[in-house]
Amino acid sequence: MSQQPHLKLYGNIFCPFVQRVRFALEALKLQYDYVEIDLLAQKHLKEEYLAINPLACVPTININNSNIYESLILLQFLEEQFGNIFPQDKIKRAEQRIWANYYDQNVISNIWEVFQIYKSKDEEHLKKLANKLAEEIRYWVKQTKLSERVKLNPKTFYEGEQLTYVDFAVVPHTRYVEDIVRVAFNKQLFDLVENDDLIRYFRTYINNVTSSEAYNKITHKLPSLPTHGENSLLDNLNFTLETYDYSKFIRAYLTKRFDS
Repeated sequence: MSQQPHLKLYGNIFCPFVQRVRFALEALKLQYDYVEIDLLAQKHLKEEYLAINPLACVPTININNSNIYESLILLQFLEEQFGNIFPQDKIKRAEQRIWANYYDQNVISNIWEVFQIYKSKDEEHLKKLANKLAEEIRYWVKQTKLSERVKLNPKTFYEGEQLTYVDFAVVPHTRYVEDIVRVAFNKQLFDLVENDDLIRYFRTYINNVTSSEAYNKITHKLPSLPTHGENSLLDNLNFTLETYDYSKFIRAYLTKRFDS
């Protein structure tokens, strides 16, 4: 068996684009070094990082002295390099690309409104956002037949018992906006919409994925914290690995970004 090439992931622990890739790395049980890029301190705009990623974004993976970026491209690269990101069936692989792309363009593209709502504290706007997201999600759940799979197996991931591309591409952003609403408004995002079967099946699916060991390793149970000095917000919170609290970190992030 050939030795795994050395991987270095540049990211930010509360960036859902980074979480996509880190989630996949954890699910595949790949070894990688992690370097935190402090977005609030604009470290992604520094010359040192621009030399690594001229697009000034995270995530970036360094492999074999080359840098690759953009989260969905990175997921596909991991498939080409290591396998087990996509199902084996070629039709299912194509379908996963189609529906991950649809979700990215029609659901994820709208979640950023939550920051405007956080600043305004407008709960009517929050309800409108929840319903806008739910409308697209209902269509997605129906067209992908996810509802049928969850009905047959209430513990399923997107494509059965193995985490695959859609899980990595869709779930981090979904739980990201849910977590912001939970922390900032003390509400569950999808409690604000009609709780029909499609939404119930979707929520079951999201909970299945976020209950996985790999997902928890990128959110609530980090295998390690960034080195002191890499993330000023974490430094100020004085967390240890044992006391790290993801919800407290989210609240502190929102306060520093929007209330300071």
